[in-house]
Amino acid sequence: MTPFIYFIVSSCSPGSGQNKFETKPNIVLLFADDLGYGDLSVFGHPTIKTPNLDRMAAEGVKLTQFYVAASVCTPSRAGLMTGRLPIRNGMCGGRTVFFPDTEGGLPQEEITMAEILKTKNYATACFGKWHLGHAPAYLPASQGFDEYFGIPYSNDMSPAQNKSEGARNFPPTPLIEGTEIIENEPDQRLLTTRYTEHAVRFIGEHRDNPFFLYLPYTFPHTPLYASENFDGSSKRGLYGDVVQEIDWSVGEILNALKEHNLEENTFIFFTSDNGPWLVMEEDGGSAGILYEGKGSTWEGGMREPAIARFPGRIEAGSICTAVATTLDLLPTFAGLAGAELPADRILDGVDIFPVMTGQKETGKDTVFFYKGRNLFAIRKGAWKAHFVTVVKPYGPDGVTEKHDPPLLFNVETDPSEKYNRAAEHPEIIMDILAIKQRHQAGLVDVPTRIR
Repeated sequence: MTPFIYFIVSSCSPGSGQNKFETKPNIVLLFADDLGYGDLSVFGHPTIKTPNLDRMAAEGVKLTQFYVAASVCTPSRAGLMTGRLPIRNGMCGGRTVFFPDTEGGLPQEEITMAEILKTKNYATACFGKWHLGHAPAYLPASQGFDEYFGIPYSNDMSPAQNKSEGARNFPPTPLIEGTEIIENEPDQRLLTTRYTEHAVRFIGEHRDNPFFLYLPYTFPHTPLYASENFDGSSKRGLYGDVVQEIDWSVGEILNALKEHNLEENTFIFFTSDNGPWLVMEEDGGSAGILYEGKGSTWEGGMREPAIARFPGRIEAGSICTAVATTLDLLPTFAGLAGAELPADRILDGVDIFPVMTGQKETGKDTVFFYKGRNLFAIRKGAWKAHFVTVVKPYGPDGVTEKHDPPLLFNVETDPSEKYNRAAEHPEIIMDILAIKQRHQAGLVDVPTRIR
């Protein structure tokens, strides 16, 4: 039986800039939108079929305690791209996410994973939903990506897609190539296919040099659309159809790598930006065993399914039960490429490749759960303390409650966060409160850029 790999995640230090491999590995990052912890068959869904993601896990590692930087789109993606908590660069608070009338974007002074990989001569591309600023100065082409094709924000923000009472009169959703709008209100049934076609073409064109491919899918964010080939394919309904089409896309990426003999020199990682949009009912996903979803700092809002594959380097069929986050991916990619990490700023992640390969048991053991600019919870080791909680964050019955003392859950033995152990472990609460005080004392006040 494959052994469990357990690690607990530490502070970040700059990389050595030394490449671990004779040839720089290609890096592929696949990023779903609003996918729940329980929405893949390899993570336990009974009727959604995801054979390609199942195959990725069988040939790689499944990470079962993997978190994102925030429980909604924009700050989550800011954390992913920079390896920094969104509170450090103002990509949180305000209106929560960027809308079509929001000015600004991810600050130019931030350093993205694409910009770091460019220092090692990687070809870089982003095909899909960006959501870090839609003006040309903030699109992927200005953030380290050689190519961009996709929509700049969520797919529900135009009048054609949002007919609810009180909806803002925003312009049609643009489809952008580079920095130019090539279509308005594109057929969303074809978006997954078109992103995938661009990705497969990019892999073929750059098969002889290292590349970084970032594919942030538009779905399963609502409104849901599936192509003709997948419409009606799932017992789970339209939501299942959409997830199964994403799985097809993953299969096309895997096939392209195999066709060009790139499998053994490509690190590929799959996860999502935040938990399921539960208020959408059957059009939203499932957090499985976890409590709550998108918009909350409960486990269901920020713990995501995650799978990594790197044949010959990551043991096939392994399971990593350790804590890790999207903040760790930038230093991990830098380590794979032999690139230096910026030494002039705080990074909130560490290189987790040695953990995924079983070379190292520990990383860091602290995760911060922000909602906007407010710190709602901290996980330290197995224990998670909630200072503030929100139930039904997107519904009319949403309730915010402060807790003194904080709620305390052992999320290793109780991942559903059912049993408050605060009364039994005041010493753990004191330890976590001290971590909170040190963390907040070290923050530089940065105004929100999402207005």
